[in-house]
Amino acid sequence: MNKNLQAFAIIFLGICILLGSIVLSKAIDNNQVETIQIQSEQQDSQDRYEFITLASDYYVVFDTHTGDFWKKIDGQEWIKQEAPQK
Repeated sequence: MNKNLQAFAIIFLGICILLGSIVLSKAIDNNQVETIQIQSEQQDSQDRYEFITLASDYYVVFDTHTGDFWKKIDGQEWIKQEAPQK
């Protein structure tokens, strides 16, 4: 009976290791997908705005997603202008 118990324990341990490996690999795979999504979102937000200097005192910030832009002339406040309608 002692040998049967030892064989059962070895088989049980092997199954636990196998299942643990499967769960761990799925967790790592899901983490990589989330990391890729976060990186792409960060890349989108980094490329969203363009800062354009037209003259030494005339600046424009352009939103590439919405088409809106903000102008600042001679140190005045930023003025938002809507994207032109097509």
